[in-house]
Formats: sequence, structure tokens, C-alpha cells
Amino acid sequence: MTYIVTLCVAFLVSRIPIVGKYIGGIDTLLHETGHALMALITSGRVKSIQLFHDKSGLAETGQSSWLGGVLTTLSGYVFSSAMAFGLFYLYNLQKYEWIIYVLAFIVLLNLVLWIRNLYGFFWLITFGGILTYLWFHLQEPFVPLVLLFFICVNLMESIYSAAVILVMCYKDRRNAGDASILAKKTFIPAIVWGLLFFAQSLYFGYMSIMQIS
Repeated sequence: MTYIVTLCVAFLVSRIPIVGKYIGGIDTLLHETGHALMALITSGRVKSIQLFHDKSGLAETGQSSWLGGVLTTLSGYVFSSAMAFGLFYLYNLQKYEWIIYVLAFIVLLNLVLWIRNLYGFFWLITFGGILTYLWFHLQEPFVPLVLLFFICVNLMESIYSAAVILVMCYKDRRNAGDASILAKKTFIPAIVWGLLFFAQSLYFGYMSIMQIS
């Protein structure tokens, strides 16, 4: 019951102005990091990452091949959804310190190497500060609940953002984010990519819930 309530709270809080936009940055960070990591895996490069106050983000990458470009564009939604599943897995093992380590590593990686805008710096430093506080209070009973809340935000936002892109594919397929970019690269309609993004987010969401049921 705690999991379900936290999922609902995470979704509702993410809809609140200012606070919701800030906390939703967790999913944005993971999404853009997914693009960056895939660019490096496929022998490309990462020029910069920007996080914005409206929960949007931008990863500027350079690819050495067409396939690398496709995989890099595809990886954002998939990485974010997979991270939610992985973090739930660690949570169920009660590896709370490892959840902090993983998130802190991603924060530090972006802060040192990729972030190039003021709000991005602000978000990473403040969220990194929160993670540091949690680490120093790891034995406190509130820490697992806060970490669960962060994971639930990641999960709910990964599904919600994929749903938004799917709707955009119907309304304005030329401005549907990664789906539009993939459509240009592959000549496969944006709606197909939108459906794929949404389907994988539901799959990882389902697998995450199955871990806790």
C-alpha cells in the first residue's frame, strides 16, 4: 500500500507548479543522461546538456554514424524507464545507499562534464545537496520513504512524458521531440516512435510494480 500511495503522491506533486517542475527534473536528468551515454557508447561525443525549469531538457551530441544517431535519440526514454525499474530493484533489496550512489554519480557526471546552463547547475547542486543530506542520515527512518518518492517520480514522469510525446505525434508530428527526430532519421512515422516510447514506459512501469506486488 505504501508503494501505491507514494506513486499517487509522486504523480500529484509533479503536477504542482514550481515544486512539481523541480522534482520532475529527476526524470529529465536521467532522460538526457541516457542520450549522452549512448552517444559515447556509439563512438559519438557529448557537446552539452541543459536542464530547464519547465522540466524539459536538451542533450547536444555528435554522432559518428547514422546508427549511432538513431540509438542516441532512441535512448532517452528507454534509459529513464529502465532506471526506474533498476532503482525499484535496489529499493526492494533495501540497498538505499546504492540508490544514493547511483543518483549522486549521475549528478556529479553531469555537473563536471556536460551541464552548460545556469538552471542546470542550480538543479544539480541543490539535488546533489539533498542526496548528500540523505546519505549522512542513512539510518533515519524517513530516508527510505524519500528515496521511494524520488523513484516514484522517475517512474510516473517517464510514463507521463512518453504519453505527452504520443499525443504530440497526433497533434503536431513535426514538433514531437525525439519521435520527430527519429522520423526524420529513419522515415518511420513519428507516431510509430511515439507508440514505442509509450509502450516501453508502460512495460518498465508494469515490471517495476510487479517487483513490489
